[in-house]
Parts: sequence; structure tokens; C-alpha cells
Amino acid sequence: MQKLERVLTQWTGLIPQFELCNTNVSQASVGWHIAHSCLVINSIVGALKKSNPADYRWKFSLSYLYVTLRGSFPRGRGKAPERVIPMGEINPDILNGLITKSLNALNEIPGLPKDAHFKHPLFGLLNKKSTIHFLEIHSNHHTKIMKDIIRQTIKA
Repeated sequence: MQKLERVLTQWTGLIPQFELCNTNVSQASVGWHIAHSCLVINSIVGALKKSNPADYRWKFSLSYLYVTLRGSFPRGRGKAPERVIPMGEINPDILNGLITKSLNALNEIPGLPKDAHFKHPLFGLLNKKSTIHFLEIHSNHHTKIMKDIIRQTIKA
């Protein structure tokens, strides 16, 4: 959990650059990536909380194994579900609120049963441990994109 909390702290430091965008890296701005990543965390923790641990059944997923072993997602391959696509205005107040909400959500995970789960559209059911790992990989993926946007925009 500490890894995710550190990433959220990093995102807070990137808020002043929320408007930066570099289409060579991503069609979305730094702020969009922060908002999207927070929406993912909040949505997934909500699903973990609502899940019935008795319904969890492990099933092998080659794609999850690939992502886990690689430790990252290939860029430009995935399509985010609508519920985690930021809509409307993005500004520093909104981003700070989303980060705070995400930190609070992360603090709820340790108290959940080990078989609390959520259904990923590609990877299938992920239990609490696998979900935490997924969130770390997803959050790092977007952090790298944000840093690339900033680095390449400043260089230009």
C-alpha cells in the first residue's frame, strides 16, 4: 500500500503542471492522467468493498501474467471503461480532491477480506492481493506517461 501512497504523493507534486499536454506522448494532459488514475483507484476499491468474497474463484490469465512479469502495460493498447474517463473540467482543486479520495480509499483496503475482488475486463477476477499489484502497475504506467509529457514539453 505504501507504494501507491507514494505515487499519489508524487501526483500531488505534478498538479501545478496539470495543463501540460504533448501529443507525441499522449493525447491527454497530465491532469487527465491524474484524474483517470484516481478514478480507477476509487472505482476498483468500491468494487472490492461491494464484492462477495465467497464468489471469488481464481482463474489463470495469461494476459495478467504477462503484465505482472513485465511490470508494465504496453502503451496505447488499452481502452479505459467510460466510468474511469474524466469528464468535465479538470483543475487543481478537483485533482486534490480526487487524490484525497484515493488515499482514503486505499486506507480501506487492508480491512477487506483477502478474497474481496473486482472483475477486470481483460484479466478476469482479481482478489485483493492481485488488485493491489494491478493498481501499482497501472499507477506507475500513468506516472511514467505524465513524466514523459512534462519532460518532452519542457525540452521542446
